[in-house]
Amino acid sequence: MLPEYIVYISIATSLFCAYFYVRDIWRGKTKPNLASWLIWLLAPVVAGFVLLSDGSGISVIPIFMAASSPFFVILFALIKRNAIWRPSKLDYICLALSFLALISFAILKTGVWATIFAILADGIAFIPTYVKSWKEPDTETLSPYYSGSFNAFLGFATAPALTFVGIGFAVYLFFGNLAEIVIVLYKRWQSKNLKNKIREN
Repeated sequence: MLPEYIVYISIATSLFCAYFYVRDIWRGKTKPNLASWLIWLLAPVVAGFVLLSDGSGISVIPIFMAASSPFFVILFALIKRNAIWRPSKLDYICLALSFLALISFAILKTGVWATIFAILADGIAFIPTYVKSWKEPDTETLSPYYSGSFNAFLGFATAPALTFVGIGFAVYLFFGNLAEIVIVLYKRWQSKNLKNKIREN
């Protein structure tokens, strides 16, 4: 297990990476899907309080910091209204399901089940952004997803106990962000290859 003080690095990385995303929103390059980002603001807060109630200490900082980027993204996207991705029916469905998962947490209030529903809420929220990134990979900036995976790794590495409640959300968060990175990079690579073939012909 890594020394717990290392998790303070997550504060710097989250804010640093959020800056690039917000900058690209302001420039009109990045168009966040607010259905995803709203849940990404709420779910880490839920998971963080669950971890605290289960006895976790400083290792919850990376989880709470996962909410910092969504806060700034939502704030600046609302200010720069033309930078918001137009929502679809799928977005609203995922948003509703995510809210139901968060409500289930509030009703159950038990460590394992709360963690499960926090993961479900956050995971369902990824779907609209996965779909958007698959269709329009250039409307995303990857910096917060890099920091999300990195911070999740720190949360896992500094967890006092390798229990589902202790590391479940961090493990999910690592792979959830990694999947978004892979989708965007793959679709950009695919688009670049297609353009090169067209030029050659």
